[in-house]
Amino acid sequence: MKKILALIFALSFCFFAVQAHAEDFGRAFARASVELPPGADPASMGNAWTAQTPDYSSYSSATLPASTDFKVGTSWNYLVADFGKGPRLKLWSGTATGKLPNDFGVMQLSYANAWSRQSSTEMGADLKLESAPVLSLQYGVKIASDVFKKGDKLFIGATYDPVSKSDLVIVLDGDKIHSKSKGYSLGASALYQYDEKLNVGAFYSHGHSKTDDESASNSDQWRIGAAYHVALLTYVAADLDRTTIDGSNKNKWYLGIEQGIVKDIIYVYGGLANGFGKPTAGLGIYTKNAGLNLAYMYKYYEDLAKYLGGRGNVLMATAYVRF
Repeated sequence: MKKILALIFALSFCFFAVQAHAEDFGRAFARASVELPPGADPASMGNAWTAQTPDYSSYSSATLPASTDFKVGTSWNYLVADFGKGPRLKLWSGTATGKLPNDFGVMQLSYANAWSRQSSTEMGADLKLESAPVLSLQYGVKIASDVFKKGDKLFIGATYDPVSKSDLVIVLDGDKIHSKSKGYSLGASALYQYDEKLNVGAFYSHGHSKTDDESASNSDQWRIGAAYHVALLTYVAADLDRTTIDGSNKNKWYLGIEQGIVKDIIYVYGGLANGFGKPTAGLGIYTKNAGLNLAYMYKYYEDLAKYLGGRGNVLMATAYVRF
C-alpha cells in the first residue's frame, strides 16, 4: 500500500504546473504514500508501528518472527481517505503469513490495490485512479538471544516490493490524459526485545517509481520507535520518522496508547499523528484466533487536502485470523 500514492505523484506532477505549485503538490502526494498506516490498530495509535510485535500490524518484517503464538495467518485491510467533494481514495490489502520449519523465519506475501471515482480537485483538474496494484514479499528471522542480558532477543527482516503500478486518468480542460507508472521498493528492519515489556525497532525503505514518459521519483524513509507495556492492560508506542522525497526532507512523530477494557477481548486506542490537532482513535475486538480493528484519523492527510479538498480524514478497518 505504501507506494501507491508515490506512483500517482510521478504521474500527476507535470500536469498541474499551471493550476498549482506542482512541486509542493507532488511532495504532499508522495509523503502521503509512505505515511499510509499498515493497519487499523497502529492507525488508531497515531500510526506508531516500528517496534510492535505480530500482535499489531507493521511494515517492519523484523516483527514477523517475534511471536511463537501462531504458525499461519491472514489479514485484510480497507482504508478510505476522504477529501470532501474531491476524490475519495479507497485502498484494500490482503496478507498471507506462514512460519518456516526449523526456526528458519517467517514469510509474508501481501497484495494491495487502490482506486477512486473521477472527482474535482482544488487545482482545476479532475482525478480518477483506475487501479494501483502492489505486490510485496517480507521475510523476518530471529538472529540472536541473550545479546545484552539474559532473555533478550534480536530480530531482523527484509522487504521487497517487485510490483508497484498505477493507472491514472487526469481530466484537464475537458481533455482526458491517461497515463501509467511502475516502480519498486526495498526495505530492511530490526527489532530488539529487551524483555516482555520493552521493544525497540528500526526501519528503512527506499522506493523508486517511473512514469511511461520516463519521469522518475525516489523516496527514502527512516523510522525508529519504542513500545512498552506500562501495565498489564496498558501499552504505549512512539515513532520518529524522517522521510526524503527527491531531496526534500521532513521529520514527523507518532504517539499512541492501547488500553484494555476486557482482557484479551476488548481494547480501545488513542493517539496523535504528528500534531496535537491530529488525534486518532480506535476499537479492537478479539477472540482466540481472530480480531477486528477500527480506526479514525482526523486531518491525517491535511497537507494533501489543500490540493484535493476536504480535511483529509481517514477511516480504516483491519481483520485477521491466525492459527
